[in-house]
Amino acid sequence: MGVCTAYAHQECLDPFGAATKPYDELVWQAALDLGCKSNWNNFSMHMLSLHTLLMLEQEPSLRATYQAALRDDMFDFAESERPLHSQNNALWDFIFAADKALGPTSDGPDYEAVENGICMLRHFPTSEHLRTMSCPPNQCSAVCEDRFDRPMTDYARPMAERCLGTFIWWKSPYSLPECTADLRTITRPADYLLPYWRGRYYGFIDGSM
Repeated sequence: MGVCTAYAHQECLDPFGAATKPYDELVWQAALDLGCKSNWNNFSMHMLSLHTLLMLEQEPSLRATYQAALRDDMFDFAESERPLHSQNNALWDFIFAADKALGPTSDGPDYEAVENGICMLRHFPTSEHLRTMSCPPNQCSAVCEDRFDRPMTDYARPMAERCLGTFIWWKSPYSLPECTADLRTITRPADYLLPYWRGRYYGFIDGSM
C-alpha cells in the first residue's frame, strides 16, 4: 500500500473538526509578539508571507486587508514594546516600504524605513568573516530573558554592532552575545544580498550607491 493510499481517508484540513477561517482572517492577530520570549524567525516568516501575498494579490479589498495586517499587526504593532519598525532590520524595512498602502487616504511613502534600511546595509562589513564584536556597555544592560533564558537588552543593536550569523535578519537585535574574530569562518552573504536586491528591485537603491 502506498503512502498516498494509506492516508487517503484522512482530511487534509480540519482533521479534528475545528472550525476553519478564510486566509484573509488568519493573517490578523498572528500573536507573534511575545515580548522577550518572541521567536524572531516567526516574525521573519510572517513578514515574508505577507510580502508574497502582496506581490501576487490584485483584488483591492484583499490587498487592503493584507496591507493593514502588515502595518497594524506587524511593522507598527501599537501594543508592542519592541515594534518591528524600530529593530534596525533592513529586510523588514524594505518589505514594509514596498508594500504599505499608498494613495490619497494614506500617510504616504515610508521614507524613514527606506533610509534606515539603507543605513543598515551601509554598516554591513565588507567581509563576512567572523569579527570581534560586543554590545556597547552604556546601551546594553540586560532587562529580560529570551525564550532560551538568555539575557536580552531593550536596545536594538544596529548592523554595525551585531555579530554575524547564518542569516542575521532572522535574529533578535536585542540579544547580548559577543563574538571573536575568526578569519577562517565565513558566513553566507545572503543576509546582505537579499535586502540589497529587494532595495534595487523597488528602486530604493540605485547602482551608484
